[in-house]
Amino acid sequence: EHHEETLPDGQRLTITQEDPETGLLLDSVFETAAQARAVRTMTRVRLRDGADPIRVLHVSSLATAAVISDDLTSLDVWSAESSPRAEGRWNSRPLRTPGLADIDAKERGEYTWSGRQVIGFGTRSTLLAVPVGALVNCLTGVTFAWQIEHNGSWMWEVGELADRSRGIVPPHDRVRSRFPAGVMQGDTSHDGAYVVAAGPTDGRHSWSVVVRPGTSFTTVPVTFTVAATRDDAFGQLAAFRRAVRRPHPQNDTLPVIFNDYMNTLVGDP
Repeated sequence: EHHEETLPDGQRLTITQEDPETGLLLDSVFETAAQARAVRTMTRVRLRDGADPIRVLHVSSLATAAVISDDLTSLDVWSAESSPRAEGRWNSRPLRTPGLADIDAKERGEYTWSGRQVIGFGTRSTLLAVPVGALVNCLTGVTFAWQIEHNGSWMWEVGELADRSRGIVPPHDRVRSRFPAGVMQGDTSHDGAYVVAAGPTDGRHSWSVVVRPGTSFTTVPVTFTVAATRDDAFGQLAAFRRAVRRPHPQNDTLPVIFNDYMNTLVGDP
């Protein structure tokens, strides 16, 4: 089911999915702000009454294959490595090289598991990299950008998604195939790239949470946007941050703030 709400300065859409076997309920929440062309999304995990507790090892805040272009050779991945006194080192890499190899998926009905992955650890959320990324169509400039809004561990990855409903042959149809190399893959015209963004996960951060009936778990927020250019996309993310910022007296009084950032006072004011 889905539910729509009007917020004081935007709208909210909640899409609910249910697994009848386990009683698991997933709420995918999407929120907009009037001043920005961006969407904030998060996932809420809960259980039906009477269901057995479930240990969650990984749940994404954002997962989408709507990423600008089905031609993976036209996509550049933008990320920003970071370190004390060397912050925000933005760089771009073609998605196909070196991270995502182009294999012949038709040969054995399989596809690559590699891709571009960026991970942050601990409470210094920008220590290794900035929790922001973008996919840019280098032919058109159209950009899909996202930011993970969390002061703890996080991850995002870009990879290749095979259209299982059209392209990948189910394993039970591959067994005892008359083809020596396995069943040939079908239509691959709907294959493309995907983006996943999340907070901490078990495999990367040794994180998990147990959800029981009457309790719930909500992921960290992720905001995403699509724009005609890379600069416009990052500008829309900034506009969304300003739009949802909580009111504070300093916004009106504009005091002078000196941030020594440990470089001038060595953290000893």
